Amino acid sequence: MVRGFMELKVDDQTVFHLYQEIGKSSAFSEVALFKEAGKIKLNNDKIAAFLPAKEIDDLCKKLQNLGVEALLNYRLYLYRKEYGEAKPFLKIVDVEYDLENDSEESQKSEIISRALQHLIDFNLYQMILDDPSHATFNILRETLFTIEDYCLQIEHTISLRAPAQKSSKEDELQLKLIEDEKMMRRYYDELHLITDLAIKELKKRS
Repeated sequence: MVRGFMELKVDDQTVFHLYQEIGKSSAFSEVALFKEAGKIKLNNDKIAAFLPAKEIDDLCKKLQNLGVEALLNYRLYLYRKEYGEAKPFLKIVDVEYDLENDSEESQKSEIISRALQHLIDFNLYQMILDDPSHATFNILRETLFTIEDYCLQIEHTISLRAPAQKSSKEDELQLKLIEDEKMMRRYYDELHLITDLAIKELKKRS
């Protein structure tokens, strides 16, 4: 039996084109719709080419109302392509998912996933700036510490197992550990970008 891949789908073509525009950037800070006058903020003029700016503003409010911990959980599900776990979030952003019998996830689905991660990152960034208690920032920082510790544990496990590999045959577990470490370090870098940019903006405001 061929193992399928979860596919993200958007029926509304206007919404899809919006996500396509957001998802073509490699980081949320590079999304044109999230940049105005040199700052990271909603660019209402550019957003209006896709949807009324108020709709995006309302969407951002709904996402922020989920709370920082929920957004971080949904972001990780999206990053790991565990789309079924992100169902409540996907419903809010008008995205559906289905199991396809293809050998790999489609480019369209990957773009939607990346767009949704950028959307979460943008809102986490805004939540840090709008939180005078710094609770949002502290939760992200604790999450970064946890991810860093997880990566170090994997790295330690990889180094412990390496000398024991006497066979020339590929060690599937070792390869999986190496790939998992790489993936989580990329994830760490993406979250760290949010806190780094937020700190820079807060310093400008002080």
